[in-house]
Amino acid sequence: MLQTIGIPPATVSTAERRPAAVRDRKGLLIATDGRPAADAAIIVGRSLANRDGEPHELVAVEQLERVSDDNIVPTLQQQDMHLRLAQQRARTTNVAADSWPLSIAYGRPGSTIADLGDHTQRRLLVMGLHVHSRTDRWLGRETVLQVMRRSSCPVLAVDSNRRTIPCRALLAIDFSPSSFAAAREALRIIGGTGPVYLAHVMPRTYVPFDAEPQAGYEPDIERTLADLRTTLDIPAQVETKMVILRGDPAKELLAFADQVGIELIATGTRGFSPFRGAVIGAVPTALVRAARCSVLVVPPEG
Repeated sequence: MLQTIGIPPATVSTAERRPAAVRDRKGLLIATDGRPAADAAIIVGRSLANRDGEPHELVAVEQLERVSDDNIVPTLQQQDMHLRLAQQRARTTNVAADSWPLSIAYGRPGSTIADLGDHTQRRLLVMGLHVHSRTDRWLGRETVLQVMRRSSCPVLAVDSNRRTIPCRALLAIDFSPSSFAAAREALRIIGGTGPVYLAHVMPRTYVPFDAEPQAGYEPDIERTLADLRTTLDIPAQVETKMVILRGDPAKELLAFADQVGIELIATGTRGFSPFRGAVIGAVPTALVRAARCSVLVVPPEG
């Protein structure tokens, strides 16, 4: 199924829409631009939906180029996108047997995808994790981060090399509500597989004359992580390990992920702004930009 849809600019702020409980949402919205880097998002997103019996929808968003204020020349862009999407369908699905619930929308990709997620009341947004240059960052072309900043629901950015649902998960716990929400969503994604690492990063502080404050802090963290394992209701068969790292959070999480072959890093955002939507901290931003695996970013639950 292919349809072209339009969504008007939001007249209600993301924060105002958000209290319509995220927990009541259903299904997945999978975003693509038709390029190979988005293939993994389609394959993994559809696998998740099929495994859990959830509805899903694909959306392709194109920002049309303008040659003047009043004249848009979209024809060649539209033809190119339709060709890319047809090729992508051939790469990622059984064309003869699989449905293709695809819509095409026109607008700025970041805001349009996030707004469509709200408009269709989807529970999870799934996107491809692209590698961006510094120029892309300067020009504001990091679509995944744009969606994460605006979205009121979790966003799963899938490693472009991934072809199966991730199993080995690193749950970054800073004891904020959004980190707990990220842990729960990551457990839902991996679906009873594992292993799972509950990780907290301590600051690398040095106390020259008295090491007692930090020495007392670590056992408290270990106990709290152990309690969290129970709170999260992790299935008994899932191997779970508590990890305490020291140093810069993003660097330590990325290094540990590479060391043990993590397939999914889950982290929360810093909070929720009534004006901008999710406030993405430095750690989630760095993880999305540098991770060699899939990254799940979850805003606080409303």
